[in-house]
This record gives sequence, C-alpha cells and structure tokens, in this order.
Amino acid sequence: MGAVLPSVPGLDINGLIYRYTTNKIPEDDMRVTIGNSNADGSGYTFRETDDWSGLPGNTITKKFLFNNIPSAQWGDGSIEVEGEGTVEDPLVAYSYRVDFCADPQTDPSCPGYIRPTPQIPDVDVYNALEDEAVVAALDQDPNFKYDEDGNLISDKSEEEEET
Repeated sequence: MGAVLPSVPGLDINGLIYRYTTNKIPEDDMRVTIGNSNADGSGYTFRETDDWSGLPGNTITKKFLFNNIPSAQWGDGSIEVEGEGTVEDPLVAYSYRVDFCADPQTDPSCPGYIRPTPQIPDVDVYNALEDEAVVAALDQDPNFKYDEDGNLISDKSEEEEET
C-alpha cells in the first residue's frame, strides 16, 4: 500500500469505495473479488466477492467503513476474476485519517509529549596558558618601572626627568 497511500505516521484507513464494470454474457458464471492482503501476508485486511453468475454485465459501486485500521496492516490490493468475463475501468479509493498524535513528539499539545532536552553545543575553550606564544611572552623580563602611585614610567618620561 506504500505507493497508494501517503507514508506518514498515524495514517489509519477508515473507508474504502470500489467501482468497476463487468463485460460478460448473462448465462456465464463470473465472480469478482476485491481485496487487500494483510501486510504480514497472513490472510486479508479486506476481501469482498461479487457473484455475477446468471447476471448481465453492469457497473457496481460499493462502499465500506472501517474502524481506523492502521495503514501498516494493509498489504497489496488485488482484483481477481473467476469464470467468464472481464472487469473494465476498475477504481478502488481509500478514505483515511491521520492521527497526528500517533507520535506524541510531533506536537506539544499531544498527550505524552515530552519537552526535548536542548542540544548543548561543544565549545572549545581557549586556555591562554596553553598557548606557547603567550607563555613565552610571560617568561620575558619586561623591565617595566612604576612610580609610587603605580603608574608605568615610560622611557620618555625618564629621559625628561634626567634633562
């Protein structure tokens, strides 16, 4: 059913309509079976047989309601003909709903929603004391001079005082 229905979580089939036309001679026996196998291959999710034996060819339309059967349970569909005659212009249409809370994490308003833990980014911390250039600069003797107030004495101000 993957190619027929949207592939979204929480998709449930709640109805099916089929229509087809038979082309046959009234005296011939003919049975037409419309069905969907179970997704696991064990039987059928839906199967309906129309007996056209002794009837002239005609068009038939039937509809069925389901109690929201999950789409994952529906397997491949088929139209089988037994006897003499043909099926023309077949149509099978599925009615469905999407339960947006099938995965509660899709919407904060869903029951069972758990607020996600925010992702904490990895941050590379720069440690200046591990930087060889910084360590080398700290190891140098700068020979700075300060006055009694803690102000840096530049070489220019020393030269001015001496002259």
